[in-house]
Amino acid sequence: MKIIILIPFSLFFSCVISKKNNCTENKKFEIEYFKKINYVETHMFSHQDSAFKNSLIFISNYAPVSFYETMNYARIYPPQALEKDKKEWLKWYEENKCKNIQLKNSYPVPEKYKEFFEY
Repeated sequence: MKIIILIPFSLFFSCVISKKNNCTENKKFEIEYFKKINYVETHMFSHQDSAFKNSLIFISNYAPVSFYETMNYARIYPPQALEKDKKEWLKWYEENKCKNIQLKNSYPVPEKYKEFFEY
């Protein structure tokens, strides 16, 4: 009787352990991705310079960015956009981190966002 009960538990735990071991997370990507998110957060209320925009472009090559929010009088990325987008960026990372995401050689403005950089 004890053997029958132990078999389902051992199968369950072996599946859980094998899923953890199958995760190939690229630590270089993780560091760079979160560095860019941190830069956006820390420079939100200061001058949104080219490094700020480059951080958003980097992120937008992997996860969605609400560039439409920058179509305001000041042409800045507003805090409410960051609040909403950051949730999506973290969610995207959690869903994709085990896919061994690679850093790209260059980070062009994605086609769907180009209109926001033509002014």
